[in-house]
Amino acid sequence: MVNYETPDYIKDIQRKIKKEDLYVPENPEKGFGYGLEVETHVTVAPCLDNDLDPNDIKMLLYPLKDYTIMLSDVSVFENDEYDVLKCSVICPNLYATNKRISKHFELHTEFKEYNPHITIAYVKKGKCREFLKRIISKQVFCDPVNFSWGYFDGDDYVTKTWK
Repeated sequence: MVNYETPDYIKDIQRKIKKEDLYVPENPEKGFGYGLEVETHVTVAPCLDNDLDPNDIKMLLYPLKDYTIMLSDVSVFENDEYDVLKCSVICPNLYATNKRISKHFELHTEFKEYNPHITIAYVKKGKCREFLKRIISKQVFCDPVNFSWGYFDGDDYVTKTWK
């Protein structure tokens, strides 16, 4: 993942979401909180094997400064139980890096098309559509803060960070 400071644009959207509209299950999955997204990031390559050496991935990355992104629009991923409110991201190096990594390593994901985005929040079914009608999209640039690598190690979710 490439991590970013949460831009004011995203914070403003999050403040407008009613608490009762957030999706927060009684028993969330391990390492997954739902509700408002608190760690602003863009996934570069989802669902890699846990036993990969992060140094093998680091060799396929551009310098961190090359992952400046532009937020292009607010949209939704619809799921069976909840919707994901998100901002689409434009950054050619994210696409190129995803392609490099997927050439070398298997990605264990049902989503075959890479769709870089920043998650804003997980909301109850149907609440995104209402909310989207009240949002006017604008372009915002965000500079990267660091890279991170996350994986499950038994019962715990482990995150390692570097620049």
